[in-house]
Amino acid sequence: MNTFFCRAFQCCFAVGARFLPWRTPEVFSGEGSLLRAADILRENGLRRPFVIASRRQCADEHFRALQEKLDEQDILLSIFSSVEPNPSVETVEKIAAEKCGIIKHGSHAVLFGQTEGVENVARETCAREDVPLTITAQSELTRISSSLDGQVFRYRGHGPFHLRLLGEYQLLNALTVVDVSFALRERGWDKLTDAAIDQGLSTAQWPGRLELLRRGPDFIVDGAHNPQCVDALMDSLAALYGDKKLIFLTGVLRDKDWQQMLRRALPLAKAQ
Repeated sequence: MNTFFCRAFQCCFAVGARFLPWRTPEVFSGEGSLLRAADILRENGLRRPFVIASRRQCADEHFRALQEKLDEQDILLSIFSSVEPNPSVETVEKIAAEKCGIIKHGSHAVLFGQTEGVENVARETCAREDVPLTITAQSELTRISSSLDGQVFRYRGHGPFHLRLLGEYQLLNALTVVDVSFALRERGWDKLTDAAIDQGLSTAQWPGRLELLRRGPDFIVDGAHNPQCVDALMDSLAALYGDKKLIFLTGVLRDKDWQQMLRRALPLAKAQ
């Protein structure tokens, strides 16, 4: 019913939008142009603007300066920063159903935590095939430490586990590894003890994925090849280095969205 309502709304809006009095956007550019937004909002009597931006954009010093100016003028800024590609629920569920085709009776399915719709598809498939399902649970994750030497964590009451790989996304990937190991242990793989899991995680290597090649100075290599990967990379670098500005040596193929990729890296760059 919810899907039908969304589709009906989209169709009606697509027709009605043709008759709405849309205004041509006014573009401001040049030094200090972002701060002009505060004056424009005040002049037009707008006190509660709503901004859609990525987390990386929100962390930019220019964006923070705008927030401070808005605060000074008593303008309440609301921010939605969970910006990501947004395929329709129907498309996501269809893809999930196709992926779940590999689930067969006699196996044990392990799924990295997804949207509710995707998880429900997995649950339905597993129920139909009489297959146990484990979904990773970030609520069961306890972070102990994170540095250039690696990450230490507990999960589902087990650990501590030592992960050699850097980056928040690698830590979340490790949860899937641990859950798969637990599932195999239940099926008789007794040698997959907590100590064995820890040994595997502590020695795992992934060349070109936030890979630390040397120290003093630190030299890190990463193969981020789209804006979403760059966002994950910037989040990881910010967690490791804080407000420290970094030097980037970048090469991008011409068919990639290199403009967006570089824009998302600029806030952490030593020279812009």
